[in-house]
Amino acid sequence: MHRSGVINIATISAGFEKSDFLVREEKGHRVFFDFFEEAFNYIANKGYSRMPDEEESEWIQLMKKAHLSIKGGTRYNSGTLLIVLSRPVDLSQINENRNKKVVEACIEGNSITAENESDHKLV
Repeated sequence: MHRSGVINIATISAGFEKSDFLVREEKGHRVFFDFFEEAFNYIANKGYSRMPDEEESEWIQLMKKAHLSIKGGTRYNSGTLLIVLSRPVDLSQINENRNKKVVEACIEGNSITAENESDHKLV
């Protein structure tokens, strides 16, 4: 992988019962779409962009290798990988969040709300 700096990746895959296209992004977040354009626009609006062909090919090969390393195959349908996208990571934001202590957290539905100790802001 030739990119300098730290990145997050996201993927768009096809071939699911729930919907035709699936976006996978950071923190295991998955969103299904009926149309490719909707999936692409969703992830592009979050700051992700398409990788150069060579870099994308390297990531695709790495993910295939990872999936094949699981004895008996993956538990979930991984679909057909169509595109790999990336966005740079703001390390200052990560370091800032790392120094905050969570004092209260609440799980509601599929989301977690947490308040930090230093400034009582939601994290």
